[in-house]
Order: sequence, then C-alpha cells, then structure tokens
Amino acid sequence: GAAPRRKAPPAPARGYQRSRSVEEEVAVAAQVHAEAIHAVRAMMVRLQDEGRLDIDLARETIAPMMESVLRNPDALVWLTRIKDHDAYGYQHAVACSIWGLAFARHLGLDRAAIYEVGLGCLLFDVGNTRIPAELLAKAKTLLPGERDQIRAHVEHGHEILASVPGVTERVLEMVRCHHERFDG
Repeated sequence: GAAPRRKAPPAPARGYQRSRSVEEEVAVAAQVHAEAIHAVRAMMVRLQDEGRLDIDLARETIAPMMESVLRNPDALVWLTRIKDHDAYGYQHAVACSIWGLAFARHLGLDRAAIYEVGLGCLLFDVGNTRIPAELLAKAKTLLPGERDQIRAHVEHGHEILASVPGVTERVLEMVRCHHERFDG
C-alpha cells in the first residue's frame, strides 16, 4: 500500500508577528549589528588581556538583538550575510546569536528562553581566547595536534563560563555541546 502520510509538525506554542517591515527594521538592525560586533570585540579582548569575561556586556548585547529579531528577524539575518574578513571571529559570534534568536523565535519560545539561546550562541566560542591567534588564523590544513588544540576551545569556553556568576546551566550546556556530533 501507500506510505503513511506524516503529520505536519505542531505549530509553535507561542507565535510572534512581524511588527515592522524589513525596510523599517533594517536601519535599527544595522545599528544593533554594528554595536554587537563592537561589544563582542571588546568582550573578547578584555577576556584575552585580563582573563575576565564581561558577562554584563554580553547580556546588554543580546537584548537589542532579541528585540529586533522579535520585530522582524529578516533584517538582522540579512546583515549576517555581509562579511568583513578582518572582524570574522566577532561577526561569527554575533551571527550565531542572531540565528539562534531567530530560530528560538520561530520555535515560539518565550522571551526568557529566546534571550538565553541568544546569549549561549553569542558565547559559543569564548574558549578561542585561550587558543594561539596564529593557530586560529592558519590558512593551511591543520596538523592533528593543532586540530586538538582548536577543539579544546569548547572545554576552555565551558571552564571560562562556569567561573562567571549567573551563567545558567542551559548556557553552559549550549557551550559544552556546540560541536557535539549528531550521534553524540
């Protein structure tokens, strides 16, 4: 006989309507995006230089991105596509956060959960601050020992965030598992 039809996935428990057109949101989103990249750069430099993660700056960075994504996710998502190779690491952190916020919104999560997903995604790669810069920038194929050093950024990130008061278990778990394979 015919294969059984799959049911459509359930609608999100909580829906978010676009309250602005992408044209209306893009000017605000561009400012939010630029400020987020600047904040992530400052946060990572401070972590590298002083060994201290400015979690308050990370939290302050998520709020305006979340609000923009809730109004219309397309504007910030579109801005993640613009690349500046000199600021790639910072842009990557912001882009991960934007995609996480947009996906959490799509799932219909409540505002607190959306915020937490955005924060976790922003902080995925804080462990890279403990990896030699020349290794992170290496254009050639990594040697096995170098790959191990790069992979260690996950452990380093978890260790950094576990020492910061107020970082939730969910954020720690996101950072700890962000390179986990689908088969565990």
